[in-house]
Amino acid sequence: MHLHGNTVIASPRSVAKRGAPWTRAQALKNACLRGILRGACAVADRLPAPLLVAAGRILGRIAMLLPRLRHTAMQNVESVFGRVGAEEVVHRCFINAGETLARTLLLRRASARASSWVELDGENLQRLVTALTSGHGALVLSAHYGPFEHIAAVVAEHGIEPSVLVRESYDPGLDALVDRHRLARGVAVVHRGRRPTGVLGALRRGHPVGLLVDLAGRVETAPVRFLGDGPTGFPTGPERLRARLGVPVLTALLEPKPTGGFRLVFRREDGPAEGLTQRVADELARHIRAFPEHWLWMARPLAATGALR
Repeated sequence: MHLHGNTVIASPRSVAKRGAPWTRAQALKNACLRGILRGACAVADRLPAPLLVAAGRILGRIAMLLPRLRHTAMQNVESVFGRVGAEEVVHRCFINAGETLARTLLLRRASARASSWVELDGENLQRLVTALTSGHGALVLSAHYGPFEHIAAVVAEHGIEPSVLVRESYDPGLDALVDRHRLARGVAVVHRGRRPTGVLGALRRGHPVGLLVDLAGRVETAPVRFLGDGPTGFPTGPERLRARLGVPVLTALLEPKPTGGFRLVFRREDGPAEGLTQRVADELARHIRAFPEHWLWMARPLAATGALR
């Protein structure tokens, strides 16, 4: 549950990524990036909310002009739906991604409520509460779909302390900036590389732990069928934890509402641990196919996600 997947900025191919000291040039570059991001956040924090959302949509349209992103999105959409209607899906996808970024930035404001954009009704809240009565916490699996950062924020607004598993930035100085809105809203953050046992600790405390599983990176994966024709690597950690600890597993789906905003739907995965990864992939794929304009089709070629790690 991050601004864009499990990280904010793509890690550069540098020795710093492997934990070695930065060169002077790398340190200067990273300091500039931090300054730019802090400046952009400062400007966003001061814009009226409607203007920020409008700016996000404009940013999405600008991003659509980038050849590589547009090509990847078109290629992915056509591989799933064919050419008919692909242009419209891609167009809406970029605009919605920009709006999602803007609405995520709004979460930095104490006055903003995630529930004003994402509804969690009593029935779905009860499904989550029931899963947590096991005393083992729960794994909540979702995708980079719609305002995914709002999921944990909405849960926290209903009095439940969630945790989210994220991949830390290559620059530790960025983590505080990225995590600010989460921590301020009572969402605990587990950085995967720095606290490899953090998920177990969160589950022992009875937390629902959120993971985005559709664009896995640098974790153990298994090949599953997901949207495209070729195999896609999905994280196997949830299936292993289910088998080892009996942890309840739910999928979290954001259903677009006709009047605007989203409805958060929890669905419990009650089947055996074996095959859980494929069942989750099937559930997420069905949802994306039903409402394709809110998934990040430009994030990565579908064929590339089949490269197992």
